[in-house]
Amino acid sequence: MWYRRIVWHGCAFLLILLLAGLLGATLARFAPGFGAEESRLDSRLSGESMQAIRQARAAERNLLRFYAGYLGGLLKGDLGVSRSLARPVRDLLAER
Repeated sequence: MWYRRIVWHGCAFLLILLLAGLLGATLARFAPGFGAEESRLDSRLSGESMQAIRQARAAERNLLRFYAGYLGGLLKGDLGVSRSLARPVRDLLAER
């Protein structure tokens, strides 16, 4: 009987963790300045380069698709790439 309770609480914990992650991602998306990028201010970039940057970021606009892709990456051990340092997050965490 106790194992059923442990499984129930484990499932509830995972559900709360997923919902909290989704809420956090949603709040970050709606924060002022989320879409602002330093590269937009670089006058050396051509129009084609700016368009390529916008298209690269377009995949992140759909919140549910972004979150599902992020969770899929987490299951594989892929934490993504730091935009500011252009290095894998896993390597940055390993250095710390």
